[in-house]
Amino acid sequence: MATPPAASRITSSPPGPEALKRYIFVGGFGEGGKDGSTGGQTTACRSLIASPLSHHIEWRLIDTTGDSIPPPPAHRRAIRAWRRLLELARSLAFHHVDGALIFTGAAPSFLEKGLMAMAAKRAGKRVVLCPRSGLLVDAIERSPAMRGYVRRVLSHCDAVVCQSESWQRLFGDLSGLPKKRLPILSNWIDTSPYGELIAARGDGASSSGQMRFLYLGALEPYKGILDLVAAAKRVAREIPEATFTVCGDGSAMIEVRARIADGGLDDRFDFRGWVGGREKLRALGEADVLVLPSHREGMPNAVLEAMASGVAVVASAVGGVPDLLAGGELGMCVPAKDPHALGEAMVALARDPQRRRVLAQRAADRIAAHHDIATVWPRMLAILDPPG
Repeated sequence: MATPPAASRITSSPPGPEALKRYIFVGGFGEGGKDGSTGGQTTACRSLIASPLSHHIEWRLIDTTGDSIPPPPAHRRAIRAWRRLLELARSLAFHHVDGALIFTGAAPSFLEKGLMAMAAKRAGKRVVLCPRSGLLVDAIERSPAMRGYVRRVLSHCDAVVCQSESWQRLFGDLSGLPKKRLPILSNWIDTSPYGELIAARGDGASSSGQMRFLYLGALEPYKGILDLVAAAKRVAREIPEATFTVCGDGSAMIEVRARIADGGLDDRFDFRGWVGGREKLRALGEADVLVLPSHREGMPNAVLEAMASGVAVVASAVGGVPDLLAGGELGMCVPAKDPHALGEAMVALARDPQRRRVLAQRAADRIAAHHDIATVWPRMLAILDPPG
């Protein structure tokens, strides 16, 4: 799918008479950043556009795909934000639309998307907001001003889509909105590319004889990548066959490599940069365990993709992750910022292939039943165009 223009009237196929509503859709629709990064928000937005939802909703897209991770300087982001705000204003003034579906990330994103939400509401449109980043919690906790702004934005929304019960509680406590305006709709992916990986995995052991741990994501401190390096020292001592594949890039890369070298682990780590498509599937197919030691999360795509691929998961108990892993029934949750607990969990799974198989099978079944776009899109339609 080519990167769309800043705003365009697009559906996955032309809507017929059955089209119900016309929506401005603010989100990520591009192939990814110039550095090769692809965020979870972009995956979610693109899969909605490609789903049968587009036979019922006519979209006018405003693309917010980021250039890179970490993001570009604030002044460049501000210029693009103002352009998007102007495009929204033109769409509200000169095009017939029924509502706005707005995806938002961390605090800088929420500042922009909050203005969009309030503008759309004042224009008399239905507003559906989808907050996606765990980093927004940090901003709410640090800043009373941001907390007040978030509360005001939420009050202008007809629906705030929550990725889990924990997010519903957070936004409910902050805004005082009733649960009916805080529907839970967990993150979703298209599971179809991952089924073959489960069949090819066989007994759950790497064909190479290695024990492969996989990290998928930005190399940023808040993602816990330095905690993984610290845990890897213990894992390498206790599991001689352990290797670590890192797919991603970011501002912590230099420090990560330095700490790996200091620990004498250079031969254990394989850095592949940002991967997507077939390269990501290859990394998931080779992996025995996905490790995501984030300090903040919404409901991470990396975990969803690993679960759909039949890969056991160790992840920090943050954001929607405990709900996603069902409190340990579908994967291992560990405290955030705790390399010791992380290493213990990694060693435990490395030594117990039967447990890995059980967790992976349960997880794959759950993703297919509750997080496949084929299951989710009708529920999103009910939020965009509620009955009655």
